[in-house]
Amino acid sequence: MTEDELKCLRDGLEARMMKRIRAGRGKPLVRAEIEYDWHGRANFTRRYAASIVTFVMRSFMLDEQLEEASNALEELCQHYLDNPEDMYESHSFHWSGALYCRLWEFFSPKRSKLPGRMSDAAHAKLLELMWAWLAKASNALNPEIDDSRTWRMPNSENHHAMGTVTCWGFARALKEQDGYAWRKCEGGGSPEAHFDAWTRYFKEYFRQRSMKGLNVEIASKGYNSHTLQMWLNVFDFAEDDTLRNRAQYYLDLYWATWAEEQIECVRGGAKTRIYQGPASRTGAGDSIGSMAKLYLGIEESGALSSVGLTVATSNYRMPLDVMKMALYPEGRGDREITQRCQGLAERGYVKKPGKGVVHFGVTAYRTDFGGFLRYTYSTPDFVMGTLMLQARPREDWTGAAQQNRWQGVTFRGHQDALIFPECMPIDTNSLGKQVTMNQHWSVQKKGSLIFQKLGPGLGGEMGNSRVWLSEPGLSHPLEEDGWVFVEAEGAYAAVRPVSGGYSWDATGEGEKGHWLQLGDDLAPVVLEVARKRDHPDFSTFRKAVRVCPLRFENSVLTFCGLSGDRLTFYADFSQSPAINGESVNFGPTKVFDSPFVLSEWDSGVVEIGSDGKRRTLDFNAE
Repeated sequence: MTEDELKCLRDGLEARMMKRIRAGRGKPLVRAEIEYDWHGRANFTRRYAASIVTFVMRSFMLDEQLEEASNALEELCQHYLDNPEDMYESHSFHWSGALYCRLWEFFSPKRSKLPGRMSDAAHAKLLELMWAWLAKASNALNPEIDDSRTWRMPNSENHHAMGTVTCWGFARALKEQDGYAWRKCEGGGSPEAHFDAWTRYFKEYFRQRSMKGLNVEIASKGYNSHTLQMWLNVFDFAEDDTLRNRAQYYLDLYWATWAEEQIECVRGGAKTRIYQGPASRTGAGDSIGSMAKLYLGIEESGALSSVGLTVATSNYRMPLDVMKMALYPEGRGDREITQRCQGLAERGYVKKPGKGVVHFGVTAYRTDFGGFLRYTYSTPDFVMGTLMLQARPREDWTGAAQQNRWQGVTFRGHQDALIFPECMPIDTNSLGKQVTMNQHWSVQKKGSLIFQKLGPGLGGEMGNSRVWLSEPGLSHPLEEDGWVFVEAEGAYAAVRPVSGGYSWDATGEGEKGHWLQLGDDLAPVVLEVARKRDHPDFSTFRKAVRVCPLRFENSVLTFCGLSGDRLTFYADFSQSPAINGESVNFGPTKVFDSPFVLSEWDSGVVEIGSDGKRRTLDFNAE
C-alpha cells in the first residue's frame, strides 16, 4: 500500500464510522437493566447508562427520534440526581463520561455544531448533573502535581482517567454557564479554576507517562480502551495548545507500541489486569483491537460501543507510519522490544481506604524505579513476551501491577492461538472476575522463555500452576522426551516443565484447548518458539529442541535455546535471572527501546519511525 493509499484509508475514517452509525437508523432504545443494591454499595448502573447514552448519541447524530432521545437523556440524569450514591459509585457513572462530554460539545444549544437536537429540558438537566459530579468529585480526585507528579492516583488507572477527564470536561462546560460559573465546588474552586487545574495536571500526566513507560495497566486489552477514550476527549476539546499536542503525542506513542507487537489486531507480549477466563484464553473481546480496526479500516459489524462512538466522533487519526507498521507486520522482521514499566509501590506511602468517588483509595507508584522490564520478541509469525522482574513479595507492588499478569506467545493464523501459563484462581472481585496476584516471575531472550510460580511469601493466594495450549490455531499436542510440541500456521512451539512431570487437566465449559497441569507446582517451565521458515519441518524443529542444553541442579536451571542464548534461572528465588552470564538489568537507560520506538528514561523525548524516517515527540515542548 502506497503512502497515498494509506492517507486515503486514514481520511476515510469518518465515512466508515457514519456507515456504522447509520446501520442503527430507526432502532428503538432498549434500556439495560439496573442492578439494584449491588454488593450493598449502590445500584450498578454502568450498562443502563451506556444503553441510553449510545442511543442518544446515535439519534442526535442521525437527526431522528430526537424527542425520545432527549427524554431518555433527561431520565438518565434524573436517576443520578435522585440517587447520588449511584453517581459516585466508581463502577458506574464515569464509564459514560466521554459521551456525556461529547453530547454537550456537539449538541448543546449555545455552542455546538448541531444545535436544536437536544431539548432545552435535557440540556438543563445535563448541566445540573455535571455540576453535581464536578462539585463533589473534582477536589476528591485531586488535580495537584507538586508532590505526586501524577503518580499518586485515586482509583485504578482507567477509573482515574474516566473520573478526572469527566471533571475536566464538565468544568469546561460549566465555566461558560451563567447559572454555574460562579459556584464553588466542595473544598473550593470555581468551574473555571478546576478546568485550569486539570489542564495543568494532564499536561504533566502525559509528560510523565512518556518519561516512565506509558500505562500502569500494562497493555491491558480492555482497560486501556477506557483510558484512551478519555485522552481522545482531551485531544479534541483542549483549549490549551500544549495540552492538545501532548495528548496527540501520547496517543501516537501508545499506538506505535501497540502496532509493532500485534498480529491481526491481537496484541502480543506481556500484560497486566487480564482476567482469567475468556479474556486470557482468546483474542476476542479485545476492545483495544476493536479501536485499532476502526482506524485501520478493518470491517466489523454491529453497533458501536461507547468507546467506538468516541473514536467515531474524534478528530484523532492513527499516524501513517503506525498504520503501515500495523498493516504490514511482515515488513518489521524479527525484533526485540524492551520497555520499562511502573509497578512498584511508593515506599512509606500508606494507601488510604476509599469510598464514594475515590472507591479504591489512592495508589502511589515509585518514580525512581518501576520494577518491570517488559520484553517482547516480535515476529510476523508469533509474538512472545513477559514482564521480567525481581522475586519480590506482593506488598512491594501496586494492585494493578500484580493483578492477573499475562505472559506467553500469540500466533498468527487465529485470534485465539495462544500458549501461556497461569495459576488457578481462588478469588473473584466484585464483578465476579477471577483474580490472581503476583503469580509468576520469568526470564526471556528471543524465542526462549522460562517462567515459574512465585512461592510462599512472594505470590498471593492462588491455586496450582498450569499452562494453556489453545485448540484454535494449534495442532494437537505431541509428546516426546518430556517436551510437548505444537505447530501453528507459521511457527513451532515446545513446552517442558523441568521437574515433577505433568498431566492433562480437564477443560471447563467453553474452553477450547488443553491444560498442562504441573506435577511440581513450583517447577520452572521452558517455552521455546521458532518461525517455520527457520526449520525445514516440524520433525527437524523437535529434534533441535530436544538436544538444546538443559540442566537443572540445586535449584539452578540453565537452558540454551535455539537462538544460542543461555538463560540461567534460580528456582529458589535467591538471585535474579541471567542472560548469557549477565544478570537482567531491570533499569536500562532507555524507557522504550526498539527499532520503531526509542526514548531515554526520564527524558520526555521519544523518536518514532522506521525506514530512515523518524519523527520526534517532545513532551517537554510548550
